[in-house]
Order: sequence, then C-alpha cells, then structure tokens
Amino acid sequence: MDPAADRTPGSVLAVCTGNVCRSPYIERVLAARLAGTRIRVTSAGIGALVGSAMEPRVARRVVEAGGQADGFVARQLTPQLVGQADLILCASREHRAAVVRMEPAVLQRTFALADFAQLATAIQRLPAQAAVAPAGGPTSAVARLVGLVPLVRATVSPLAAGAAGIIDPYRRSDRTVARMVRQIEELLGPVEAALRGAVSAEESAGDAAVS
Repeated sequence: MDPAADRTPGSVLAVCTGNVCRSPYIERVLAARLAGTRIRVTSAGIGALVGSAMEPRVARRVVEAGGQADGFVARQLTPQLVGQADLILCASREHRAAVVRMEPAVLQRTFALADFAQLATAIQRLPAQAAVAPAGGPTSAVARLVGLVPLVRATVSPLAAGAAGIIDPYRRSDRTVARMVRQIEELLGPVEAALRGAVSAEESAGDAAVS
C-alpha cells in the first residue's frame, strides 16, 4: 500500500487585522501559485470586517497577480480556524502573538510571513532525505514542512523587528497598496517553493514505496 495514501497535502491560514487587504492577498495569490498541489489556503482577521469584500484596489492587484478575487468574504479568526491549520502565516509578528494568545498550542506552526520566507529558503537547502516524512510522523505535507523548521532555525539570522511586518494599506494611498504587494510578492516565492517541495517529496516517497 502507498504509505502516503492517507496523507493530505494540508492547509495554510493567512492572518492580518481586518481580513480585507493583506491576508486576502496572501490567500488568493498563494492559492493560485500552489495550483495543482491541493494545498488549501484560507485567511481570517483578528479584528475582521466580517462580511466585507476584499478592498477593491487589493482585489485588482490579486487578479493582476493571477489570483481570483471573486467571492471573497472577510471572516473573524477563531480558535477552530487556528487549530485546523497546518501552517499559519501572519502579516506581522504582532498578529502572530495574537494567534498564539488565542491558541497557545499552535506556537510552533505560526509565523510572520517574512520570518517563514527566510526559514523556507533555508529548508530548500536541506539534503533530500530530510524531506521524507518519517513513519508515524505528520500526515500532512504542510505539517511535515513545518516540522523541518527546527533543523534550520539556527542557520537563519532573525530579521529586525521593522523588517518583519507587511504594511497595512487599509484606507491609505495607492502607493501604500503597491508597497504591500511588493512586500508580499518578494516573500511568496520561497514559501511557494518550500510548499511545492513538501508535496513533491510526499509523492516521490509514495512512488518509491509502490515500485
């Protein structure tokens, strides 16, 4: 039997404040970049404008980046949403702290996006054998990826506090929206690569077991 048959690709939850600008952009653009992996990407806000659509200027930038903006509705972060996620990517360290206060058990799988992008880059340099989930280990490819973080954390120099947050463009200028987009786009590359690598490793392990 394929040992990966009972594994699911896993889920990613993006978190910001109102859930109308930063986390929706992360959600919809990362989901587009991960097409074909079956990883589920969602978002929520710690002080969400519940029921609101995505900020129109952000929605336009999502579409320009290849994502889908239609049908988005802001929702409030809850302990249930937090507990169900294999990886939680926050717009800032302050959002990370709020998530962990809500549900302390998710500390090891909750990161500011900028911090996780650094870790993801380091994970890509690990030997191939490190990417294979051990027997009895996490059943999600995303959870397995998060489990590799302790192997690389000491090799990564922490970002300065001011460099770890994504600017909030809500009710601010078009220039601020553009700055938010640039910040997120610079960070999504290594995150996408690491997540795709985790899924590929699971698939390769399954193929090797069958052959």
